[in-house]
Amino acid sequence: MMEIIETAKNHTKFLQGHAPSLVGRELSAYLSTGISSCHETSFSEEARYKLRAGMTLECRESSIVHDIKALAPVLKEFNYPVTTTFCTDDREPDDILKEGHLDHVIRVAIKEGIPPIEAVKMATYNASKLLNKDDIGLIAPGRYANIVLLDRLEEFVVNEVFYKGELVAKEGKMVKPIPNKNYPLENRNTVIFEEKPTKEDFRIASDKDEATMNIIAFNKEVPIITDLEQITLNTKEGYVDISDREDLAVLSVFERHGKKGKKSTCLVKDLGLTHGAIASTVSHDTHNLAVVGKNEDDMMKAVDTLCEVGGGIVCVVDGEIEALIELPIAGLMSDKKIDELAPKTALLKAKISELGLKATCPIIQVASFSLPVIPNVRLTDLGLVDVNKQEIIPIIIS
Repeated sequence: MMEIIETAKNHTKFLQGHAPSLVGRELSAYLSTGISSCHETSFSEEARYKLRAGMTLECRESSIVHDIKALAPVLKEFNYPVTTTFCTDDREPDDILKEGHLDHVIRVAIKEGIPPIEAVKMATYNASKLLNKDDIGLIAPGRYANIVLLDRLEEFVVNEVFYKGELVAKEGKMVKPIPNKNYPLENRNTVIFEEKPTKEDFRIASDKDEATMNIIAFNKEVPIITDLEQITLNTKEGYVDISDREDLAVLSVFERHGKKGKKSTCLVKDLGLTHGAIASTVSHDTHNLAVVGKNEDDMMKAVDTLCEVGGGIVCVVDGEIEALIELPIAGLMSDKKIDELAPKTALLKAKISELGLKATCPIIQVASFSLPVIPNVRLTDLGLVDVNKQEIIPIIIS
């Protein structure tokens, strides 16, 4: 990690922080590496610690996490310093189409009591300072004429958009088309396995009559948070048997970049999944292929589908594809316009919710299954990770 940080610093790249709940001496040590911001601050006292330490707060308003309400009083208390800006983190296409992007965040900030001028400053000037971009952020000589025009600052409904001095959008419509560009990556399937996954990969072997295991338990109040639990289960024909447990499902992660071919499988509890399978190549931060399911056939169908289309997110029930978003660009991005993508996203969310997932944004929950920086336990292609200790822990204990 320190090598990555040093490389970024040597190339004057922006180092965005990810430091939930970090305060005190640990926060000081974190800042000493050269990281200057955090987009994972959700609580007021934590925000005070970070602002006093000189850290920039990227106040988040995403599709799944809404931090501005809790942080707005702290920003007022500190008189809206330049070390505050906004972040959307994960924002889904249908939400962008329906509510907007940073313009929506500004409206939320104003609603929560942040003065309109300060909200605009946070989204523009403060952001440019954080990114060390001296050619944007202000309407001033020597800066690009990137300008939005609106009738009332308090309502922040954009009428016209100018980019580098040229009108590009008016009343919610593009007036100048964005030129199409073709990059080599867009024509390459990045879902590459050294060995193609099989149904046996979704099983957990044990040579005993019972197996005591570490499992991932999803927090019922905050579904994106997980806890480490131990459980003892019967085995059948050499594999752990969960056929009589409605609260359990199987999660597998496969390295899909053709590098090491690692893979791992564990059990998850209280995800809510009652049937079917969900697979995704959007799997922060290494973006391997993660699949969760109640039966091997649906899990296999989900994996095979993403291999065929070059990545994406898919929901499978009884061998049939219920919903699919194809993401052929690195398995992460679509080549479709948002008007076409948004309804597919809405359908996928609805279908995943029908399988029992309770998160308000189930796609983002699925994308976080392998993110080993969110408490408290995650599964990666290398194995089960205790996030707090940053250690690989055994799946089978005994």
